[in-house]
Amino acid sequence: MIFNAYAEQKDQIAGITLVSCGHIFAKKGREIKRPDGRNDWLLFYVAKESETFYLENTVKADAGSFIIFAPNEKQHHIYKGNKTGEFYFVHFKCDNLPVSLETSRIYSLPFRSHVCDTFEEIIEETLNKQPFYEKLCISKLLQLLTLFERDTTKLNTPTKENFNR
Repeated sequence: MIFNAYAEQKDQIAGITLVSCGHIFAKKGREIKRPDGRNDWLLFYVAKESETFYLENTVKADAGSFIIFAPNEKQHHIYKGNKTGEFYFVHFKCDNLPVSLETSRIYSLPFRSHVCDTFEEIIEETLNKQPFYEKLCISKLLQLLTLFERDTTKLNTPTKENFNR
């Protein structure tokens, strides 16, 4: 089962247009296969269980992991678990990704419930479409991307301890 919301956003905000977002409750065998990708960006987050991605190599992404696909970038991933898997996604348009993260790369981070809460807030805003919801959604998307960028930078930055050796 996939729970989707569509933004119907007409104008860019901070250079970004929100297209759609959703929460996927997946059963074994749910597959996304887009050989030519889509015409927008995709932020995909593994919230529960794991997802198998077919990139240059086959990569298993556990809960807390995320991936970003650029427009027209091949997308192929499948849920192989026996329990219900949970995933969040946001499709958006922009000229350039507003953070320094690579596309088609699995970033493995510890699971954090506040990330799911932020995705849920984007979905809720998109469903209700209250005045200026687009601004809130874009700001929350930028918050997610920035937190992911910060967390991945921390993982790849030598600690003070390493400098003293």
